[in-house]
Amino acid sequence: MQGRWECSISISSLTLFTFKMVWLQFSVISTLTELLVVYLMNKQTKSK
Repeated sequence: MQGRWECSISISSLTLFTFKMVWLQFSVISTLTELLVVYLMNKQTKSK
Protein backbone atom coordinates (compact mmCIF):
# COMPACT_ATOMS: atom_id res chain seq x y z
CA MET A 1 0.00 0.00 0.00
CA GLN A 2 2.85 2.35 0.86
CA GLY A 3 4.48 2.04 -2.58
CA ARG A 4 1.23 2.66 -4.42
CA TRP A 5 0.60 5.82 -2.32
CA GLU A 6 4.06 7.20 -3.18
CA CYS A 7 3.46 6.44 -6.85
CA SER A 8 0.18 8.37 -6.87
CA ILE A 9 1.86 11.31 -5.11
CA SER A 10 4.63 11.44 -7.73
CA ILE A 11 2.07 11.26 -10.56
CA SER A 12 0.01 14.11 -9.12
CA SER A 13 3.10 16.27 -8.55
CA LEU A 14 4.26 15.50 -12.10
CA THR A 15 0.85 16.53 -13.44
CA LEU A 16 0.98 19.72 -11.40
CA PHE A 17 4.49 20.45 -12.69
CA THR A 18 3.40 19.89 -16.31
CA PHE A 19 0.37 22.13 -15.77
CA LYS A 20 2.59 24.86 -14.31
CA MET A 21 4.98 24.63 -17.27
CA VAL A 22 2.15 24.83 -19.81
CA TRP A 23 0.61 27.78 -17.94
CA LEU A 24 4.00 29.51 -17.81
CA GLN A 25 4.53 29.04 -21.56
CA PHE A 26 1.00 30.28 -22.25
CA SER A 27 1.46 33.44 -20.18
CA VAL A 28 4.84 34.16 -21.82
CA ILE A 29 3.38 33.65 -25.32
CA SER A 30 0.34 35.84 -24.58
CA THR A 31 2.59 38.58 -23.17
CA LEU A 32 4.81 38.46 -26.26
CA THR A 33 1.77 38.54 -28.53
CA GLU A 34 0.41 41.56 -26.66
CA LEU A 35 3.73 43.39 -26.99
CA LEU A 36 3.88 42.54 -30.69
CA VAL A 37 0.35 43.85 -31.27
CA VAL A 38 1.12 47.09 -29.41
CA TYR A 39 4.34 47.48 -31.40
CA LEU A 40 2.56 46.97 -34.73
CA MET A 41 -0.22 49.40 -33.78
CA ASN A 42 2.35 52.07 -32.87
CA LYS A 43 4.20 51.43 -36.13
CA GLN A 44 1.00 51.85 -38.16
CA THR A 45 0.00 55.08 -36.44
CA LYS A 46 3.49 56.53 -36.96
CA SER A 47 3.55 55.64 -40.67
CA LYS A 48 0.27 57.51 -41.32
